[in-house]
Amino acid sequence: MGPDNPVIETDMVDCFGSIPHGGLMEKVAERISDKKLLRLINSWLKCGG
Repeated sequence: MGPDNPVIETDMVDCFGSIPHGGLMEKVAERISDKKLLRLINSWLKCGG
């Protein structure tokens, strides 16, 4: 890749594990009112963290 297209390498192993889930879910809940969907997202976070 050239200077106009830089390549960025990152470690995604612990992507969401280092984000406080409580704070993240509060922000998500500000945009999503569906309680079932919020529980599903919370379950995904728990599985990955």
